[in-house]
Amino acid sequence: GAVASAGSAARHPALAVGAGELAVRSPMSGSVVEIAVAVGERVAAGATIAVVTAMKMETALTAPASGVVSAV
Repeated sequence: GAVASAGSAARHPALAVGAGELAVRSPMSGSVVEIAVAVGERVAAGATIAVVTAMKMETALTAPASGVVSAV
């Protein structure tokens, strides 16, 4: 899936999501402090794929399903 900050849509348009793919979006705008996966990596449902921070609070973005990362 693709990782994008919710607040950055105007500056960074969302990646196109193809058939059979799922996008992963941040529930808040903030800064990406960690990317835990690489393109081509196999992930399990619920695995942390990135961490964002806003107002001193970190939020883990998790894979909604098992699969292979197609973009970061």
